[in-house]
Amino acid sequence: MTIRMRITLLVILTFIAIAGIGGYAMYQSRSSAVEVRSVTEGVMPSVLASSDLMGQLKDVQLAAMVMATESDTQLVEQENGKLAEKKAVLEKALAAQAEQAEGVAQRGLIEQAKESLDNYFGAIDTVAKFKLAGKNEIAQAQFFGGVMQYQTELEGIVNTLRIEKNLSLIHISEPTRLR
Repeated sequence: MTIRMRITLLVILTFIAIAGIGGYAMYQSRSSAVEVRSVTEGVMPSVLASSDLMGQLKDVQLAAMVMATESDTQLVEQENGKLAEKKAVLEKALAAQAEQAEGVAQRGLIEQAKESLDNYFGAIDTVAKFKLAGKNEIAQAQFFGGVMQYQTELEGIVNTLRIEKNLSLIHISEPTRLR
């Protein structure tokens, strides 16, 4: 074999090696792009929605406090109507979370949150009934004894759900960092 043939063979083998490395790099970049898209379009909105859920819960808390401390019956009725709307929004948000739940832990937390939400609004309705009946002291006692308990429970569940969502985001993004 002549020197010219050896150099030609070496150049051809070099091009083949470069093409192989380039092809593998293209494959890796496409698979990474698919994973990034999966996180940004799938998991990230779910994580953000779980944070919004906490904000919506705080809105309900403020409206319930206003209703419990309000002395005007007409305003109590208005706040109770607003609370019914906010309950529907919270139920819709929990349903969206249930659709995006990953794993048994998240599904279980969402089921707990639904049950706790029903108890929470049941207690709020009891407070509203006492307020509308003119039994302000009993209504406030029910608010601080029952509603606040369910509110704390619901906040804890939603907080735990948010943490689970964040952990699932971390677990999904870890393999891409190792590459």
